[in-house]
Amino acid sequence: MSFIIDNFTRISYLDINFYIFDAPTSDNVGEYVNVFNKFNISLVIRACTPTFNEKLLKDKNITLIDMSYKDGTCPSDIIIRDYLDLIFKNKDKIIGVYCVAGLGRAPVLVAIGLIEYGMSPLDAISLIRDKRRHCFNDKQITFLYNYKRIYDNGRCCNIL
Repeated sequence: MSFIIDNFTRISYLDINFYIFDAPTSDNVGEYVNVFNKFNISLVIRACTPTFNEKLLKDKNITLIDMSYKDGTCPSDIIIRDYLDLIFKNKDKIIGVYCVAGLGRAPVLVAIGLIEYGMSPLDAISLIRDKRRHCFNDKQITFLYNYKRIYDNGRCCNIL
């Protein structure tokens, strides 16, 4: 399980806590559930196509939300809005976010959350990259650098 734990990167800012990790598989999802329990992760956001049977998570009272989008790109306005609604409604929870390798889509979503909580885009990118090397491609960095907050204290302040 230590190999699995090593794939988890904790990102915290103010009162929000995320873990970024790579996608569980059918062969190791049980080990991931053990790590979710260890880190008190009860909400998991999937930013890629399914890679395992979700029943084990449901059986362990872990909520899995699908917010997948194409690899190497940035999330749509709809995904961003749904994601922000979800994290603001669940800010008391530790939120797991994953994609295939945990280097693009999941870090982008976490960075958006940090920016919405008041961190500058450059600081969000730097924080995540300091803890999870090789994150983000050029398109994603440009997107995040130009990202404008749409929420203010959990309420929408800008229409997408």
